[in-house]
This record gives sequence, C-alpha cells and structure tokens, in this order.
Amino acid sequence: MRTLSHLLVGFTLLAALSGCANVIKLEEPKVNLVGIESVKGNSMSPRFVLRLMVTNPNDRDLDIEGMAFDFNVGKHNLMSGVANNIPTLTAYGETAVDVEASINVIDMVMLVAKFAESPNDNLTYTLRTRIDPKGYMAFDIKHSGQLDKQLEDAFKTKR
Repeated sequence: MRTLSHLLVGFTLLAALSGCANVIKLEEPKVNLVGIESVKGNSMSPRFVLRLMVTNPNDRDLDIEGMAFDFNVGKHNLMSGVANNIPTLTAYGETAVDVEASINVIDMVMLVAKFAESPNDNLTYTLRTRIDPKGYMAFDIKHSGQLDKQLEDAFKTKR
C-alpha cells in the first residue's frame, strides 16, 4: 500500500514538472491606436470604432479568444468595449484590429467642455487593453500618447 502511494505521488510530481517545462513565455504584444471613427447606427448611445495596430513580437501566430479595452482621455474614462472576433496575430507581424466601443456620455460632455475652454491643450490618452490568446496567459497592455488632429476631429464631430 505504501509503495503504491509513493508511486502515485512520484507520477503526480513528474506530470506536474513536465507540464511546467512546456510552459512557453511569450513577449507582450504592442497595441497602438491608429484611428477613431464614429459609427452611424440606431443606438441611443454614440458608438465609435477604435482602429488598432497590434504587433506580435513572438515566433508563433496567436489565435485570440477575445479582447477588452478602456480608452481614457485625460482623467475621463471615455470608451470601453469587448470583442471576440479578433483576427489571428501573425508571428513577427502587425495585424490591423478594429474594435467597437460604447462611449461614456457624461465623461464625453465633460471632455468637450474642457476642450472648449482650452482648445490649445494637448489631449493625452491612455489605452488599456487585455488580449486573451488561446492556450496562453492573457496580456494586460497599457499604451499612452497624444491625440493628434485626426483623432481630435473624430471627437469634436460628436458634440
């Protein structure tokens, strides 16, 4: 009986160790915001498409189960969304990804009011993205930058 239990413990440890040896460490993809466009629709709430460029620095394609994101401008949590129709991120490649976002109307009004008061202020954004590749741990990615003229115009047209 004792030998059987030692044998069972030994196999369990061996299986656990071999499982750990097969864990592959992936580099975090890079997510850049390349555009924002308003979406025409019947919704009561304005919607936008965030155009992203996702760079996969790994030696393998990544099939993506889903993505969640928050888009903040200054202190305002402006947009958020989720998507499950993300294309495969090709190995050592860039993949264009469009995700639809719902907008926080109250924060949008506050941002437009702030922009009206100080139109020459630079608008800083933060994009937080969670990318969930099949078979691997999810990535939590943060990217910040300045809204350029094209992106600012997308917001101003929705006043």
